[in-house]
Amino acid sequence: MNERYLDIMEKALSAYSDERIREYIDEVKENGLKEHGFPRLGANIGILFAYGRRPELLPVFIEIMDICCEQMPQKKAANDFSVREVCCSLMLLEKKGIVDPALISKWKGQLSLFDPWTRYTQVAKSPDTPIENWACFAAVSDFVRGVWCGVDTAKFVDWEVSSQLLNLDEIGMYKDPHNPMMYDLVPRTLLTFLLRFGYEGKHKPAIERMLDNTLDLTLRMQSVTGELPFGGRSNQFVLCETWLVSYFELEALRMKEKGDLTRAGQCKAAASLAADNAWHYLSLDPIHHIKNRYDLATKIGCEHYGYFNKYMITVASNLYMGALFADESIEPTAAPTEVGGYVISTGPDFHQTFLNAGGYFLEFDTAANLGYDASGLGRVHKAGCPGPLCLSVPFPKTPASYQLEGENPGPAALGLVGAAGKPYTLRDYTAAPDRVTATFDCAVGSERYEVSETGVEITYSRPGFTLPVFAFDGEKDTEISVEDHRIEVRYENAVCTYRFDGTLKDYQVYYNRNGRYRVYTVDGQRLHIEIKEL
Repeated sequence: MNERYLDIMEKALSAYSDERIREYIDEVKENGLKEHGFPRLGANIGILFAYGRRPELLPVFIEIMDICCEQMPQKKAANDFSVREVCCSLMLLEKKGIVDPALISKWKGQLSLFDPWTRYTQVAKSPDTPIENWACFAAVSDFVRGVWCGVDTAKFVDWEVSSQLLNLDEIGMYKDPHNPMMYDLVPRTLLTFLLRFGYEGKHKPAIERMLDNTLDLTLRMQSVTGELPFGGRSNQFVLCETWLVSYFELEALRMKEKGDLTRAGQCKAAASLAADNAWHYLSLDPIHHIKNRYDLATKIGCEHYGYFNKYMITVASNLYMGALFADESIEPTAAPTEVGGYVISTGPDFHQTFLNAGGYFLEFDTAANLGYDASGLGRVHKAGCPGPLCLSVPFPKTPASYQLEGENPGPAALGLVGAAGKPYTLRDYTAAPDRVTATFDCAVGSERYEVSETGVEITYSRPGFTLPVFAFDGEKDTEISVEDHRIEVRYENAVCTYRFDGTLKDYQVYYNRNGRYRVYTVDGQRLHIEIKEL
């Protein structure tokens, strides 16, 4: 097992104090098993214990498994997610022979009686009826359960997978409701895990085609900071990057087996970038499951379902899928995002365009879900620098679909005044190894972008654009200096400098998942952005 990945898993678990774990167990004992955060916690304790880590938690692990393996076959408790995780943990412990075999036998017997047709939450009405991504989790969970418990799950697995393949767009990206970027990645990762775990069912060729068609795009959607694209729900959680790690590790091995060592090396490098990003956030004190520093009790940045107990340990659960099969013989080369020199778009259902050159990475949403995001330029990242420093995710309208520190005056991105709530179209673009350009049109004008190692040069077709400036991460203020035609903001190890023509007007305060921003209005037509490490 890759020690770095074990470090990440153990770090995620360390966010749960002994007292918090005890409270969680007592809560479930009193109210019954209701969701998947609890079995996830137990499963990851078991995995770490199997590798000699956190041995003092063995009694806690046994207590959690006793509850889970008894209750999961008796009730719906988001089992779609947790059956896989519990079975993977118990399978590992059985293989290593370090837990009482009588306990393993008892838990295996309980889970072998699990009825997938009645105990998973999302079961398709028919194989030809599309259903949301929980069914993909259920398919993978029951396949793993079948492998470990020695029961026949083929009919159920094929039934659920059939329903999931109906949700793909023309490229092969997965269309969950409103097409969030996170829930495109999740089912595709689950399906490549399904193949790796040994699935040979009738849908294997279709899954392989989907994975082949989407790999190059997914590699190029990754930011230079290692991050998942913004867009829609469940974004800006640390778990997003551990999903990326697993996806790229699994695809690296699949590419190696196909004899494509170029893409295998690219995937291995991309996995390392994503792991670096996750580790950065896990290294902060106290550890948060969301990419801001507000008190966790405020739930700022989170949807109602994205609470700490569930989404903190999910960092480890997501990572284990790839860690389980990571092939250390594959030499990482360079991830495409590290090389740059491209402009690439998703299909229209996901309406994202990515520009990458000179260490800068821009993400543009042409038709945003305004409850979560805004149309226009919503991300400007620089390799080696903090994501929120310039912009990692735009500003939703009020009411937002997740918790914010305050209300926004309206949707906002970095772009023409009045454009953030309206659709854009990509008119044209050019791409060379050291420089890319793109021009976007919208109802109020056009915006031209040129990206190179010297920074981002933006030209607007008319005066008046909005300029977000990062001010507060939930714990500390950034350092902002303002002059007539220049703004500089310093945060952590980096500085972002904005130079512009025209008149700088006053700002309004806006909020997103990362914190609080000043959004200035500039009565000009040109903006230059430069980000660098200090």
